[in-house]
Amino acid sequence: MSQLTGITNENEFYSHHYLDAILKDDIKNIAKTWKENAVENNTKSPPEELGSLTKNYFHLRSQFNQEKDISQRLELHRQWLSEFFGVLGYEINPSTIVLDDGETLPLICQINKSNGLPLLWILEAPPETNEIIDILDLTFNPQPQTPNHVSEACPKDIPQTPNHEPETIEDIVSDYIFTQSEPPRWLLIANIHQVILIDRFKWNASRLLRFDKTEILSRKDNDTLTATAILLHQEHTCPGEGTTLLDELDENSHRHAFSVSDDLKYALRKSIELLGNEA
Repeated sequence: MSQLTGITNENEFYSHHYLDAILKDDIKNIAKTWKENAVENNTKSPPEELGSLTKNYFHLRSQFNQEKDISQRLELHRQWLSEFFGVLGYEINPSTIVLDDGETLPLICQINKSNGLPLLWILEAPPETNEIIDILDLTFNPQPQTPNHVSEACPKDIPQTPNHEPETIEDIVSDYIFTQSEPPRWLLIANIHQVILIDRFKWNASRLLRFDKTEILSRKDNDTLTATAILLHQEHTCPGEGTTLLDELDENSHRHAFSVSDDLKYALRKSIELLGNEA
C-alpha cells in the first residue's frame, strides 16, 4: 500500500518501495520547475491548482448526490471532470469512438500520436447511484453503430440491446478497447469519486494506479497532490516528443528493484559464508 494518501498502487504498477520511498526524489525537479514557473507568471502550479479544487469538488459532489434528474447529474459530473482534467492539461471534448467491430464508446478526451494513431483515451464512467464502488465494476454497454446512430458521448445514451448484456468497465477494457488493431497506450477512466490510470502494457497483470479524489482533496497532503498532478498530467502521459515521464519512472522502478534484489542476494551469500566459517 502506498504511503501517498489516496493513491493505490494495485499489483505494483510501480514497485511498492519505489512509490513509497523513491518517487518523491525522482519528481522533485519537476515540482520545483512548476513552482518556479508559477511564481514567475504569478499563477499556481498544477499541484496547487489541484488543491484549490477542494471546495468546489465537495460542493459539486453534494449537488450530484442530491440531484435526481439523470441529465442534471451527468451535467454536474461533466462539469467536475472538465475542471479536474483541465488542471492536468487535458481539454474535455466529448465524442464517440467507433471500434473495430462497429461498437462505439463515449470518450471525453482523446489524444493521438503525430501519425494519427491513438495514444490516450479518457473514458467517463458516472456512477448510477451515490454508492461508491470500484470504477471497474460499473457497467454500461458498447453501442452498435447504425446508420441512424446519434454521436453523443453520454453513457445514458448507450442502450441495453437484446444482443448485449451489460458489461463492466473492466470487461470493456479487456474485450473491446485493448483488442483494437491500434489501441491507445494509456487509459484514464474517471468519475466523480475516483480516476484510474491504465497502461496497456501492464493491463494483463491487472496493474494500475487508482486515485481516490475524496482522500486526496480532503487531506490535501502536499506530496500526494504533487504525485497526483505529475503522474496524471498530459505533459507526462502525452509529451510532444521524447519518452514519457511515466516510462522513465517505470525504468527507475525496475532498476531500483533489480539493485535491491542484488543487494539481498549478496547479503544472503555473505551470511551463509559467515555461518559456514563459524561451523
